[in-house]
Amino acid sequence: MDTAQITIVIPVYNRATIVERTLTSVAAQTLRPLSVVLVDNNSTDATLAVLQRWAEAHSAPDFAVEVISEPRPGASNARNAGLARVRTPWTMFFDSDDIMLPDHCASALATAAANPTAQIIGWDAELQYPDGRTRRMRFITRDAIYTNVFHSTFSTQLYMARTELFRAVGGWLKDSRMFDDCELGNRLLLTNPVMVKRRGAPTVVVYPQPDSISNTKVSYGSIKIALDGIEAALPPRKRHWVDLIRLLMTATWARNSADAAHHARAILARQPWLRRQLWTIFYHYSLRGGRGVARLYRPFSLLGI
Repeated sequence: MDTAQITIVIPVYNRATIVERTLTSVAAQTLRPLSVVLVDNNSTDATLAVLQRWAEAHSAPDFAVEVISEPRPGASNARNAGLARVRTPWTMFFDSDDIMLPDHCASALATAAANPTAQIIGWDAELQYPDGRTRRMRFITRDAIYTNVFHSTFSTQLYMARTELFRAVGGWLKDSRMFDDCELGNRLLLTNPVMVKRRGAPTVVVYPQPDSISNTKVSYGSIKIALDGIEAALPPRKRHWVDLIRLLMTATWARNSADAAHHARAILARQPWLRRQLWTIFYHYSLRGGRGVARLYRPFSLLGI
């Protein structure tokens, strides 16, 4: 019998009432054989029982399902626990809120087979908001590091990578609670991997959830671990990019926090004079609701400002 080439790793926290939508889409995959690792992240509801029942009902010789538990909180810890159980060449992380269309895994593996040197296979996804609006999430290979740092284009749902590559860069950042996908994407991209994008219509549908395992109220404390990790991994001449992210976040927080202006001044004070003048303009632009600073800054960044 052929052995599976892809393992899908899904961390789950308190999703007893909705995780079966995701699991049903996984079971409907046309690709066989296929491997699945479900990681209960110390749920306080009936999630673990739901996962175990589903695994018992769907496990088959060509559809291996393993359920494990990870008591340490956070999606990064759960994903690392799942990654440790992977025995296939490719790993695809997925979220317990979303669905994949039936040909998703088959088309990903076909793209990998057609590009044998590829280390990362990416694709677009469709984001569906509760009010019915939709937006296309794009996997971007051009100017990839800058784009990922500022736009987090390495979202979990947009790619799979060779298992050995995930392990070579150290897996997910321990205890990171937000921006963890951006941080991991940054380390992956810094290895200069061979990336191929699968063209065509999205085969993943993403449903934003306010209490997602990888989502919480945005504050500096909640993203500090990931931002520090991104900054440390970047070449020295690019580390100031993270300071710009911090500055733009203080502009958002300034609407509700009296401390934000103090943090903004501290960030600006450590920049060279010309950059400080430019970023001051960006800060006040963002403070007034302006968007697109990353796009505006890119030409200046190329000049080293």
